[in-house]
Amino acid sequence: MLRFLIFAISFFQLAFFAKAQESDSLKIEQKPFNQGLILSLPQAIQSQIPGLLVSRPGSNPNGNFDMIYRGYHTFKNRMQPMPMLDGMPGLAWHMVDPFLIDSIGVRRGSRLAEMGLQAAAGVFDATISSNGKEGLSVTFLQNVSMENYQRPYDNLNAQEYRNQAPPGTFFGNSDTDWLEGLTQTAWSTNTGLKLGYRTGYLNSKVILSNRNVEGIQKETGFKQLSVYGAIDYSFLKSKVKVGVSTLVVDRDSEIGNTDFFQAAVGMNPTLALDQQVSTYTGFRGNPWLRMNADQNTLASKMEMFQANITANPLPQWTIRGRLGKVGTIKGQFYFDGIIGLSSDAGTFQRNKTRKDDRTYLEFSSDYLIQTNDLTFKPGVRFTSQKISYDQSGSNLYRPYEPENTVVEQTMTPQIGKYTLNALGFFVKSNWKERLYFDFLYQPESSSNLGENAGWGQFFGLDMKYRLSPKFQVFTSYSHTGLIPDRTGLSKTILQIEPYVNFTHFANPDMKWEDTHQWEIGGSGSFFQNKLSGELRFFTSRSSDFINLMRAYDWDYTDWNSYYPFTYQNFGEIRNRGSEWVIGLNAVKIGNVFYQSSINATFIKSEWKDLDAEFTSLEGSDTGETRVPGGGPLTQYNTLRTGEPIGTGRALDYLGIDRNTGQWILKQDNNQQDWRTDYVPQGQTIPRWWMGWNHQVQWKKWHLDAFFRGVFGHVNANETNLMYGGVTFFNQNALRSFQNLKDQGLTDYNRFSSYFIEESGFISLHYLSVSRDLDFLIKNKKVSSRISLIANNLFFITSYSAADPEARLSTRPVWQFDEHIEFYDNYYSSGIDAASTWLPSRAFTLSYQVNF
Repeated sequence: MLRFLIFAISFFQLAFFAKAQESDSLKIEQKPFNQGLILSLPQAIQSQIPGLLVSRPGSNPNGNFDMIYRGYHTFKNRMQPMPMLDGMPGLAWHMVDPFLIDSIGVRRGSRLAEMGLQAAAGVFDATISSNGKEGLSVTFLQNVSMENYQRPYDNLNAQEYRNQAPPGTFFGNSDTDWLEGLTQTAWSTNTGLKLGYRTGYLNSKVILSNRNVEGIQKETGFKQLSVYGAIDYSFLKSKVKVGVSTLVVDRDSEIGNTDFFQAAVGMNPTLALDQQVSTYTGFRGNPWLRMNADQNTLASKMEMFQANITANPLPQWTIRGRLGKVGTIKGQFYFDGIIGLSSDAGTFQRNKTRKDDRTYLEFSSDYLIQTNDLTFKPGVRFTSQKISYDQSGSNLYRPYEPENTVVEQTMTPQIGKYTLNALGFFVKSNWKERLYFDFLYQPESSSNLGENAGWGQFFGLDMKYRLSPKFQVFTSYSHTGLIPDRTGLSKTILQIEPYVNFTHFANPDMKWEDTHQWEIGGSGSFFQNKLSGELRFFTSRSSDFINLMRAYDWDYTDWNSYYPFTYQNFGEIRNRGSEWVIGLNAVKIGNVFYQSSINATFIKSEWKDLDAEFTSLEGSDTGETRVPGGGPLTQYNTLRTGEPIGTGRALDYLGIDRNTGQWILKQDNNQQDWRTDYVPQGQTIPRWWMGWNHQVQWKKWHLDAFFRGVFGHVNANETNLMYGGVTFFNQNALRSFQNLKDQGLTDYNRFSSYFIEESGFISLHYLSVSRDLDFLIKNKKVSSRISLIANNLFFITSYSAADPEARLSTRPVWQFDEHIEFYDNYYSSGIDAASTWLPSRAFTLSYQVNF
């Protein structure tokens, strides 16, 4: 019903006609950005670009945004699309300040194939516009934001806890609201300045952005300074144009401890904030005291520099070159106050540093051939990249014996470097400005693959036909790949410490992961451009995923129980879906103008093959093995062919036996394979999502609203599993435990379909009210605008936990606050971890001046 309603409404909505950037003969779509307290580029484009699913449950300002573009294209490789800025790859999504960026372009077809071995997950171009007018231009922005939690959990207060807790529970003498004690009203500021200067041959720009962000958990947040500069100069009667640009981002973060949000739900409310806790709480002492004793900081820096040249020796002949470098450095320091400030044994200090560098060289040349009706531009293209990384670290720990000693442990360094080289040709053409055709063929090789892998034969094509000035149809196809971001996977690796062991053996045949993508669609406008729309159907096939697997058949006996492993290629995934944008152009009613747009994406991803040469991953459990409440969360995520990726499994809940106080779960204890008892309970990956823009203008007043909708997914409510039971363990409980108690339950909670819930939602992502305040300075018009923006005013959902956002990947519980090494598992999804931060509601006062 909801899907039908959205479809019906959309036909009367505006398509907010996305601006387009010309790419020789074809165009790259440009999309608007979200407003308000927006901390990173993924958050700025969330639900604004069809096909792109962006998710970050909770409100952790240092949390990562999971991103999937048009389905699944890898197994354990990079799932996020690749961002590019000023034509440079290798930047970190979360460190690109949205204030710098004017538009985002999505690469398709031949443009996508240009990135060859790095393109399978998608490529997005971030654009910083040049100055459009002569002389000096200035933009100044000042934002002040206030943020606090919304949708808190419904816990017992201290008096209810004393009345409900079972005999033997430890009681304190206080009445503590742990949520209020561990959180704060967070204040954040963002100051931005853009300076541009343009003359006939010179175009320059400087952008500064300074962010000071607090998290709603105390002692968390980050400070980030971004400085961007660019200059372009034309000479020899504009036959030669040279340009340089640079970006420096410096960020200092206070990470905090994700467990403290779980403590806000689970801490005994009769304990005082400053009370030393000796009983088991699950948080290793009092979290309020630990918040002041622990340290978890991250210092990050990203630098980019690139120089480019474009020359026209002849009017028809163009030569382009680019040379650039991107580097990131991260250093994380963690100090455990409980161990470090006591004589307890254990690791109390961790230091990790990682450095990534990428050098990028690009050269292309093309020649324009024109006849009466045909424009034809053949060319050649060459790229070379050198990529390296260096990770090191050390730990300090206190052993059990001898007492009161501290030992420094050096971590095994991770060092690697590899190269990517590509050489190909392309053709761009159009006939009568109606039929456009682009083609690229570009073989590419990588030094971190097997020695027998050879060159990947990648290509892409685009075709567009204008049926009339208002209607066009188009199609594109690309064959691209994906490579691991590590070296040594195809070689034999011998581990020396802490004991001698072969990590894996050589596989000279290990090749890249392979992806074929195809789309077809059309766009047009109707009723004198009052109605416009765009529709795309897409499908893709990805295969040859890289994974550590059994190398060959082995005689398994009690005397020979060791399997040798190698990194191998295996499996195949199919994705298919559709994207659409539809609406009306601006409508004028009296002095009021209204326009709106709605975009939606429908998708299905499915494993078609899970077999390797000597083994298969069919039915493998990829979930996070947890044992909350005495019930393991295993078999929830498994790899299976013939069903959608992200199918969540559990034992069926049938009821509670009042005679025994036990759970009644549907399972056959006599069968040999107990895993078949875990049956599908829903899809953890959304089936479809949407974004819905509205704009209203009356004289100098503006109203902007954006609704997000994500539908068709379920979440395993781990907070209810852990704290919604009838056995308290000296921890607090959700009031929902009463439902189980009334049914006669006396047993521990066991994971089953009872704890899996439909989680689709619609939220008011932002609401902005603005007024133009134009004025004159020395007879020169200055444009300014003051805005009040609210983010996440409400959710409409049936989900009982705090945040219905889709969980696209799950980390191990011990690795949530790790920012140097990532173990995101996109095939372990739909687990709403009890330590997830609460969602937040924010209000921003913004003032912007342009002249």
